Amino acid sequence: MGISTFLSGMLFGDKQKTFDKTQYPCAIAEIQKVVSQTNVRTLSKEEITLVESTIDQTRKGDGKISMAQIEEALRKLKNTHKISKSDYQGLMQMFAIHIAKKKYKT
Repeated sequence: MGISTFLSGMLFGDKQKTFDKTQYPCAIAEIQKVVSQTNVRTLSKEEITLVESTIDQTRKGDGKISMAQIEEALRKLKNTHKISKSDYQGLMQMFAIHIAKKKYKT
């Protein structure tokens, strides 16, 4: 399965889809790059800080995180109205691309 298949399945697949639970290393600098206003223009500075902090706290002690953990953390922020649905979708897309690059790195 290539990167495009992975992304299209994750982004456009079944709503009941379970996300990959494989842990990938993800440094705080990578999180900040993914969450930046350059990538998700609708996020305010406060939302960026909140998302970065939430994702950072979700990572394992060894700095690894899975798409399933990212989705759960972002879904909680969306469900508590701390980020919008469109921000959730944009962030999921950006993290999916980031994790896919790690997964299919050659």
